Amino acid sequence: MIPIGDWVLARAARHCATWQRRGEPPVPVAVNISAAQFEQQDFAARVLFILEDAGVSPSLLTLEVTEGILIRDLPAALRHIVALRAAGVRLALDDFGTGYSSLSYLATLPADRVKLDRSFLNPHADMDQDAGISPVVESIVGLAHRLGLRVVAEGVETRAQRDRLAALHCDEMQGFYFGRPCSTEAVRALLDSRRQSAPQPERDEVAV
Repeated sequence: MIPIGDWVLARAARHCATWQRRGEPPVPVAVNISAAQFEQQDFAARVLFILEDAGVSPSLLTLEVTEGILIRDLPAALRHIVALRAAGVRLALDDFGTGYSSLSYLATLPADRVKLDRSFLNPHADMDQDAGISPVVESIVGLAHRLGLRVVAEGVETRAQRDRLAALHCDEMQGFYFGRPCSTEAVRALLDSRRQSAPQPERDEVAV
């Protein structure tokens, strides 16, 4: 798992560097991190070496880590996070609202984003049921914003969900409504088409 994780990070960093060399605006990338990777004592150093080797600014990388991974050894996790954030790397708490999730960790962990688990969204709900968005979402969004965190909703599949989440001031969304997993060639074509159209979003993010 550790070599695979390093390979994924390196590939994401190289693609990011390639897009920049082609003249694209900076494209942030988000990469899921496994427990095995995060528990390595030199994890932060490995991440920063990969970014330096690819010639990519740490500010373009977001690491997505579940709370369950972080709280296995909170002091060690905090050391990794502090070192990475000092360099500019961002942290997202993935699948928030499941498993070990506790609102108290939002104030403890120096994260940048909270990613709402897709279980809070029901794409098959009737339109008169708030587009299937759990009422818990509004509370989490409000609390996260008070703590200075951005909120990302996972699993958005319908326009009704998008509109409802926007009304709740959710900062970012991802899901099949916006696009499905695709090759790097398809990502390049997408970036090209968005660059040529107007108006353009300030920053697209590619999730790996």
